[in-house]
Amino acid sequence: MKAVPEFGGGSSSKLTEGQKEELREMLKEKDFWTTKEVQELIEAKFGLFLFLAGKENSKIFWE
Repeated sequence: MKAVPEFGGGSSSKLTEGQKEELREMLKEKDFWTTKEVQELIEAKFGLFLFLAGKENSKIFWE
């Protein structure tokens, strides 16, 4: 029997727990963020490029 991953599926997060907490705090600085703004914030702060696929930007991929 295969082991079940502890996350919801897909690839694991590229951000550490500390980085995710830092991102949460940064996102509290504004009431509303566009997907593009979050994408640019993650790239500038953490050096990870997030690109979106699909007509409604419903899928998120990391490079």
